[in-house]
Amino acid sequence: MQRLVQIASGGLFKGKTLIYSDLKHALLRILPKYLPEAKDIAILISSHIDTVFSAEGAGDCTSCVSVMLELARATAQWAHGFKNSVIFLFNTGEEEGLNGAHSFISQHPWSRTIRFMVDLEAMGIGGKLSIFQSGPSPWAMETFAKVAKYPSGQVVAEDLFHSGAIKSATDFQVYQEVAGLSGLDFAYTDSTAVYHTKNDKLKLLKPGSLQHLGENMLPFLLQSAMSPNLAKEVSHEPGATSEDRTIYFDVLGVYMVVYRQHLATMLHNSVILQALLIWTTSLLMGGSSGAISLGLACLSVVLMWIFSRSLSALVAFILPHISSSPMPYISNPWLIVGLFGAPASFGAFSG
Repeated sequence: MQRLVQIASGGLFKGKTLIYSDLKHALLRILPKYLPEAKDIAILISSHIDTVFSAEGAGDCTSCVSVMLELARATAQWAHGFKNSVIFLFNTGEEEGLNGAHSFISQHPWSRTIRFMVDLEAMGIGGKLSIFQSGPSPWAMETFAKVAKYPSGQVVAEDLFHSGAIKSATDFQVYQEVAGLSGLDFAYTDSTAVYHTKNDKLKLLKPGSLQHLGENMLPFLLQSAMSPNLAKEVSHEPGATSEDRTIYFDVLGVYMVVYRQHLATMLHNSVILQALLIWTTSLLMGGSSGAISLGLACLSVVLMWIFSRSLSALVAFILPHISSSPMPYISNPWLIVGLFGAPASFGAFSG
């Protein structure tokens, strides 16, 4: 990609000037042999081949790139039945500010054909590859939930990421904010302690993690590429409202529950209304003794929360002062049960 100087106007790049040059990407486009018009509607699968200087990059993001290569090989064997093209983008410049994704989506002629995108990321090394960003079109999430063999994802993770508590960004933001694309963002999140460190090594990467990604993504890609109405399904107006949002969560990695925001609003409001009616009825029927019981019950819940959080925070404060290894649970995650689970439970019962 040639040098580009651009002032972006919104979202992640608001008020920023992007300057980059000499970015070299690897691109692969799979088209059906007898349907040339399929090149005008494309699905983008993207990940980055660069890593930070201090890391070997086994998790971030060699793991994603290796699976993408296998997905490209497997997808090509089914291309005769495609109604849409599939573009695999192996970009560079991600670690320097998401420049690779920005250069492709703003300059490459293929970018104008893309209607939907999938971004593969790693914030650790291995584990389940889970969805942590989606939308705004609900079609992708609903389709993924139907065809994925071992679906994994929680809308809570998306809320946490968007809250700003995690100071990070992925190529997903570029594709969504700059090009207005709808899509899914996946990431490995196990062993986050090695993320962007010299310990991000191949020996820590579990083959089962790569298999998990492949067995979920391949049927989803095939289903999407063979969809005759892809452009219509994922079309959306810029600035989609919260009513368009999809609520999703997996159940033990066996199946995924997906429903729309308007249904979630109805369910939540009905539960709140029922709770208020039950409490009001209890107070009217129970009189002063009922009011006292309700007050004590609410107080006990508050005390349980305060005591539980306080004792866990106390352990986290004391641990670095008494241990040469302030985070021993990294080497053995089960230590979390004793270090934080035990005081949290004791605090809850005390409250």
